[in-house]
Amino acid sequence: MKKFIDTVNKKELLVSEDLYHVDNFIDKLEGEGIRVVSNVELSDYSEALEDIEEAFLDIVDDLEERNNYFRLPTQEELMQEWEDSGYKDMNEKFDKELATSFYYSDCIREAINEDAYSFLDWLSSWNRFFTYVTVEDDVAFYDLIEYHPLTNLESDLLVDDDDLRKNLFDDWFFVEDEEGNQEEFSLESFQSLDRYMFEKYNAIEVTK
Repeated sequence: MKKFIDTVNKKELLVSEDLYHVDNFIDKLEGEGIRVVSNVELSDYSEALEDIEEAFLDIVDDLEERNNYFRLPTQEELMQEWEDSGYKDMNEKFDKELATSFYYSDCIREAINEDAYSFLDWLSSWNRFFTYVTVEDDVAFYDLIEYHPLTNLESDLLVDDDDLRKNLFDDWFFVEDEEGNQEEFSLESFQSLDRYMFEKYNAIEVTK
């Protein structure tokens, strides 16, 4: 916490870092059904796989072969998928549609492991009910994935890239006056705090 003095009104201002802003914002995204994958949070795509696979299977039958991200499966590959699934051992009758979904599920997992951005960006461009946004800086990234099959409108939280970057990468603070009134603000860098406080509040830091 830092203490500042408003040089005009002679009032004390306390500034503290909001350590939970990003976590709270991610909770807000997830509350809207948006999957969050990040190297900051050390999360992977496992929780988003079901949505990704459904979004792909929704459109694959309508794609021309040349537009499909993956090549079409051979009959031999489908039979192998059926065997690997265990259905053959249960004497279940071969289901081509189900075997095909197994095949594409394997393809999707491999594509995400190899180049998640390329595949998810492609899927977002072909399925209007699927939204993929990636936000990154020099060292960190957040992949935001939303499958919204009941509407072709993405969440308002994903519309503004600048707002996403601000919420996920800025340093966030609270400033509180002597009456207990509190305001939240963000800066691209902690080093800008003194300048911000002087320009907005005519306040300088009290160092003693």
